[in-house]
Amino acid sequence: MAEPLGSVRQELREALKSFVDPVGKVLTEEQTMKVEASYAASGLKEKNTAQRIKAIEFLEILPGNPYAEEHLLNALQDREGAVVQKAVSALSKVGTAGSAPQLREFLKTCRSRQVVAELSRLLSKLEKGN
Repeated sequence: MAEPLGSVRQELREALKSFVDPVGKVLTEEQTMKVEASYAASGLKEKNTAQRIKAIEFLEILPGNPYAEEHLLNALQDREGAVVQKAVSALSKVGTAGSAPQLREFLKTCRSRQVVAELSRLLSKLEKGN
């Protein structure tokens, strides 16, 4: 059975805690978040749609990570509707009010009724502060 993404994240965080940069300093929390999100987002560059969706699932387990949120916002530009749908779903779990302006802009050009409905719910949630 596949290992849950949460435990993969925990293993990655533990490994990063002990990682030392070339100057000999342990990574700061911000550096750790950046590496973590970059690692998770690497699959967004894949040609395979399923691989891009898997990358979004990994980003989705990084709440409070602004770099993960940035990658999810960028995923809204994907050519595949399923990837965009998954990015919106992930943002509904980890998105912050700071992403609202970009989400509103995307909403103006979005053609999928389902994504528009989910984005509208997400924006309402973010504006209420939930």
